[in-house]
Amino acid sequence: MEKLVLKPKQKLTVIGLNGLAMTSKFEVQIVDQIGERYVIVHRGKRKKYYYTPNSQELIFENWDLPILVDTETNIMRGNACYNFITDDADKLKQYIEAKNINNEFKNFAHIIWIAESEMRKSEAKENLLYPEIETSHAVIGRIKSKL
Repeated sequence: MEKLVLKPKQKLTVIGLNGLAMTSKFEVQIVDQIGERYVIVHRGKRKKYYYTPNSQELIFENWDLPILVDTETNIMRGNACYNFITDDADKLKQYIEAKNINNEFKNFAHIIWIAESEMRKSEAKENLLYPEIETSHAVIGRIKSKL
């Protein structure tokens, strides 16, 4: 497996899980590399941060991606899964498989999609993007039990 190599001035969108078990999406630009860590700035900001890519993040080149996560809609799931909003699951799956540059990401079983028409409902139907992958994740197990 090839190690992820990022370059100065490269723009990235990183999708992961934050400390509150919510999907997070942030846009950064690489400023420099110091050892295994990168120096980044968030889009529209000047403050620099250290960043080390990890296997829990989907990483895409560029900003303004054509994919939407739940926290961008002011509705958060807080289920420790990667929650995407889409009406076309196949298109989302193709995008992730073609554009994710983080070869170490293995949490495909934890990716959920919710239809745009359902997202404002309190009991919106959660769908698995990769139902064929086995996992011990409790939320995924609950969704699979309803299939």
